[in-house]
Amino acid sequence: MRNGLVVVMLGLTLGGCGLLAPSFKLPEVPASTTPATTLPFVTPEVVGSWAVITPEPLSTTGTWYEALALPGLPELIATASANNPTLATLAARGTQARANASSALAAQLPQLDAAAGASRGRLAPSQANVPSGTDTDTTNTYNAGLSASFEFDLFGRLSGTTKANNLLALATDELYNDVKLALEAEVARTYVALIAANEVAQAWATRLSASEQQFALLSKRYELGELSLAEWQGANARLQQQRTSALQAATNTRQLHHALATLLGQPAAEQTIDPAATNALYEVVPALPAEVSSLVLANRPDVRAAAKQLEAANAAIGVARAAFLPRINLTANAGLASTDLSELFNWNNRTWAACPVVSLP
Repeated sequence: MRNGLVVVMLGLTLGGCGLLAPSFKLPEVPASTTPATTLPFVTPEVVGSWAVITPEPLSTTGTWYEALALPGLPELIATASANNPTLATLAARGTQARANASSALAAQLPQLDAAAGASRGRLAPSQANVPSGTDTDTTNTYNAGLSASFEFDLFGRLSGTTKANNLLALATDELYNDVKLALEAEVARTYVALIAANEVAQAWATRLSASEQQFALLSKRYELGELSLAEWQGANARLQQQRTSALQAATNTRQLHHALATLLGQPAAEQTIDPAATNALYEVVPALPAEVSSLVLANRPDVRAAAKQLEAANAAIGVARAAFLPRINLTANAGLASTDLSELFNWNNRTWAACPVVSLP
């Protein structure tokens, strides 16, 4: 037993020391080879050095569309996010990835099983070590016991698999955020375009109503002979042109209504526009700074997802390398066995076995 404890402690000690994955680092950006006479190039030593950055999650204290201050927009974005099938698919993939990560983590822990059973059978004379021709008895066998197994993670195969699955789960979450951000931007763009198109359509409707009344007066003057035919035809042509423009504006508005309904995952219908949202379009949106550091690219969800996928692939290299090396498993079982059920739990009927197994592909 003492020797077995020594083996277990040695395996646990070496379990975290054998990772074969390469040291992960971001790829270096090659220097420009364009001659300075064609395109001036300043070496990093002049202005500083290249920065190795670690993408961090975006702040969750607010949302980007709060700067627009458009009433009704947060509700539309929430509805679109809840009904979007792509987001639902990515959310399910994220749940699956996290389940895979949990399964990989469970493989690093000891596996414990309990079993109980009963059997009835007869052994042949050769199996029972009795002379040939002897009539052996039919017996019942009852057993109950525990079995345990543990794999020593000497070369990081199990821990590398766990790390890779965790990184893939994080990458899936970032892809979810990327699609969600794109959906939010499309809903906001369509909503703003709808408000503007609705204003244009209303303006054309008002102008067309006035033009209709003016043309009616011109038609009366033409009937009374106060207006020439050329003047009346010119007014009629201008009216038809305004009718065409008003119809086009109304068509654009309906198309944007349908586009917004599609983004919201709802049947095509006209959305109610809050008058306060129309007034908000005339407010000045806070201006972005003229110069923004390129480090903000690290906060893009697709960039963060790509970084996690790259790191997961790097961890998978260590898992693949460990597959060429020996695997050491320790298995043990203990229990009780008896041909009489009433004597199954007698201490004398105990049975146990322990077996280390080394396998090499």
